Amino acid sequence: MDFSVAPAPFLPAAGAEPGTAWPRWIRMFDNFLVAVGGGSFSAARKETILLTCLGAEGQRIFESLPAAVKQEGEDQYAFTRRRLEAQFAPRQNVCVERYRFRSRVQQTEETVQQWVSILRQLASSCEYGDRTDEFIRDQVIERTNSSKLRQRLLMEGSDLTLERTLTISDTLESAEPVTEEELRDASASDECLDVIRGYLAGRWPRQRDVDPRATGFYQRLMIDVIGPMQGPQHERYGIVLCDMFSRWPEVALCRDATAASIISFLEAVFSREGTPAHPLLGTQKSCSQPLSNPKVYRPGG
Repeated sequence: MDFSVAPAPFLPAAGAEPGTAWPRWIRMFDNFLVAVGGGSFSAARKETILLTCLGAEGQRIFESLPAAVKQEGEDQYAFTRRRLEAQFAPRQNVCVERYRFRSRVQQTEETVQQWVSILRQLASSCEYGDRTDEFIRDQVIERTNSSKLRQRLLMEGSDLTLERTLTISDTLESAEPVTEEELRDASASDECLDVIRGYLAGRWPRQRDVDPRATGFYQRLMIDVIGPMQGPQHERYGIVLCDMFSRWPEVALCRDATAASIISFLEAVFSREGTPAHPLLGTQKSCSQPLSNPKVYRPGG
């Protein structure tokens, strides 16, 4: 058996402190056991491997434990492992663990996926049981650093799941708003912005002209999708919303041009500018109707 992949001994010598907390060490041991084909081993053989990996001091402590009785249906390996758990597993203060969980907010530059991964690790000590996902979902709503995400999640109502929460957050995080200053600044070194500038110059050349059918902001709208374009790290799409009254577009760079990304972009614009009452699209369809087949402009096509 190859012990080179075994975890370091939990307690190798007298007076030594465990180098790894018991919960993590036993998970590492479980992975090692799977790696060496332990699923087919007898209970006695798995017990021997566990005690060997425990280290000399760990074995001494185990041998000094008071006598115990096996539970009904418990094999030798499960019996030994339960006794070790009782000896080495830290005594958790659930109140403290839950306080740590509730105190963990989303950090700057931390994605929701990364944050939720940490929250799930913290929740493992909170004894939330089957409601773990529910508590993580609530934590995301309450402690996210994005007010836009919070508002979007609250709109989902009581049927919101953690899976749906992550889907919505991914969509919102994939959109990168482009400011008017960035579009006007031709010195900005971004190939995607150059493509969008060229497209806008050809598509809407007279920025000061207004549509006579629009008597106010966000009454007549046009939306186009530009892409795919090669961004700094991955392909990107430009979503362009033009208010035919002001003639200056709202633009965002996204990883995709799905309906979810377009809807998220529109929600972000309307949450800032106000939701239009009865606007018209460029096709003269009411915005209350589903938006279908937005124009797609492919660079070089």
